[in-house]
Amino acid sequence: MDSYFVGQVLYILAYEAAVMYDEKWFNNWIERIKSEKIELDNIDTLEVFDKFLEDVVVACYNLLRAVKERELKKKEAEEELKKMKEMLERDVDLGDDIKNDLFVMTKESARLVVRAAEIALSGKISKKSFEKLLEEALKKEKEGKVEEAFEVVAMMGAKIFKNEKLPELEFPEESELLEYFDGLDAINTVILLSEIDAGESQEES
Repeated sequence: MDSYFVGQVLYILAYEAAVMYDEKWFNNWIERIKSEKIELDNIDTLEVFDKFLEDVVVACYNLLRAVKERELKKKEAEEELKKMKEMLERDVDLGDDIKNDLFVMTKESARLVVRAAEIALSGKISKKSFEKLLEEALKKEKEGKVEEAFEVVAMMGAKIFKNEKLPELEFPEESELLEYFDGLDAINTVILLSEIDAGESQEES
């Protein structure tokens, strides 16, 4: 993960971050992805999609922190998350079939992140272990209840946003929930790196 995003988490004032992730932000990402040359056999060229997902995590992280520090009202944060969700639900034509397919998958991961933030904001955090929730999500997937499985994985994401440590888990590679698991991993990585960066800042001071 690029340290730029971790710097955003710790540097940008929470309220500024809340109003920064708007139509202009989304459209800037669309234009950036359109301008990138994508080669499926060169993983480095796919990095732009990871960066977009990480940026969504940073936005949600900052909103939750803003509410916690009373820099933003809960209702305002709910509205910001709603706007982000609406942006992610749009059909976007990037002028390239491969980019379109990759962005659809990335948006699913980002949709999971935003839903996890909504649950974290509500305070309705599941008391079940990550292992139990994963088992429940995979069971619902087998039953064909993918949206219910999505909701369970989002509960896992909410726990991470609330600083619960994600244990080592085995995510089946053939699962239809892989994009959601990618969203979980993105939340976990941003939180972990922000904690490391915060620790280093305290040592320097």
